[in-house]
Amino acid sequence: MARFGAWVPAGNQLATLRIYCATGNWQAAEDVVSATQDPAAAFHLARLYEAQNKVEDALRCYSISKRYSHGARLAKR
Repeated sequence: MARFGAWVPAGNQLATLRIYCATGNWQAAEDVVSATQDPAAAFHLARLYEAQNKVEDALRCYSISKRYSHGARLAKR
């Protein structure tokens, strides 16, 4: 995990989040979204949550990403 640490100070939240998700570190991915409120990172995480059928988590992340139409579509299911 130490080799990925360079992404965090670089300010590339989306790349950091993708690495955390790919390695299964979901709590660290959540921390990135919570700390930065980065819309692109939140959208990526929302899509992954939706694929895992974690509807509440996906809706929260869609809201952070300001992709309300995606959240509305998911909520209608």
